[in-house]
Amino acid sequence: MFASLRERDSSLAGKIDAVVADHERIVRQGRRLLQLIRGIEEDALVERSDLINAGRSYFENLERHMLEEESVLFDAARTRLRPADWRSIESRIEQQTDPLFGEAGRREFERLWHRIEAHEHSA
Repeated sequence: MFASLRERDSSLAGKIDAVVADHERIVRQGRRLLQLIRGIEEDALVERSDLINAGRSYFENLERHMLEEESVLFDAARTRLRPADWRSIESRIEQQTDPLFGEAGRREFERLWHRIEAHEHSA
């Protein structure tokens, strides 16, 4: 969608570049947060403040990013892209499993849930 939007309105190039860079930063932050959570799962010593700061940073940046995307780029896409653009975009989209709400995410959360339950019952 961003490439099509850039073609229709080059004045949005800076915003598009910033949002794409945000995607990369948010992925890195998410991996760091997951690394800390997995460390806790494996009984590694993780500073509470590190976990809180990583979680807060990740979710604050994700929320800001989503608001920016929705209020600027998605609104611009709705008004500037034509039906042919949308058909082209749809034809290029690969079907991907959602990492959070798909099967892999469900299994990961289920595993974490059982670990927490086991810890509570042993305490």
